[in-house]
Amino acid sequence: MPALRNVTAASCVTKSNGQFSVHTMQFNVPKADWEALKNFYFTLQARSPYIGIEQFTLQAERANPALLTAALRVSSVEIAK
Repeated sequence: MPALRNVTAASCVTKSNGQFSVHTMQFNVPKADWEALKNFYFTLQARSPYIGIEQFTLQAERANPALLTAALRVSSVEIAK
């Protein structure tokens, strides 16, 4: 299974109301192949509805259209005990 490489992530931002916390993180994935991105998506989908993609952009690399650059904002929900 292909893995995502050279991933950069921003700091996690958490918003809470006491009962629920929503954690959000921005990821940038440069020069990834389609199979690696698809596997990442299916891994997140298996954890739905607790983890999901809020925003997703995809762009082909000019020098090699087989490689893709993705930017994602991923959020997860935590229920306070």
